[in-house]
Amino acid sequence: MKAAPKRDTETAPPTRKSVSARLFEAEDNERRRLSRELHDCIAGSLVAIKMSVGKLRSKLGPEESKATEQIESAVDKVIAEIRTMSYLLHPPTLDVIGLKSSIVTYAAEFQRRTGIETSLEAPESLPRLEAATETSLFRIIQECLTNAHKHAKASKILITVAVSGEAIQIGITDNGDGFPEGFREGFGIHGMRERAKELGGTISVESLINIGTSIIVRIPL
Repeated sequence: MKAAPKRDTETAPPTRKSVSARLFEAEDNERRRLSRELHDCIAGSLVAIKMSVGKLRSKLGPEESKATEQIESAVDKVIAEIRTMSYLLHPPTLDVIGLKSSIVTYAAEFQRRTGIETSLEAPESLPRLEAATETSLFRIIQECLTNAHKHAKASKILITVAVSGEAIQIGITDNGDGFPEGFREGFGIHGMRERAKELGGTISVESLINIGTSIIVRIPL
């Protein structure tokens, strides 16, 4: 009697969960790479151009010197925009200092860019979490704030962070228009749900027309 053939477990197709996890990891790694390229390479090259223009100005007449000042001013604006884009792609504080400091800095920058009053209520000290957890929570907050700015016409946003012995809970509440009647969740909310699900967590969404939207994220520790 012939022995039963061995099952090739190494070639089994990955589960849906592992595929999602790999996709999020690939996306976050690419964001991190692009952020570094923008900050270190492109912004660095523009700084070098600005310095060269500054040296050139001392050898030119008054009219030409004024033109170089305008060039320097334009380069400064581009550098500022690139550094903002770099931060939005992946804030360096997320890897070095952690989630809370990244939320504080991002909320302040978001308020500066959009004019939306953005506040944070969080514990005095927030323990460091696993890198994947911190990154996913930050991405969810980022997506919520972007949606409140683009779609909800909100003027105020409150971010709350609470940690128990078993879980971390983050709430993002705005005073915007709320979801219209018949609203169907799009790619943004679906992506947030998938990120939470990969960490064993949940997302609940409550929205009232002309009152606002509240999104609660709960991730087990």
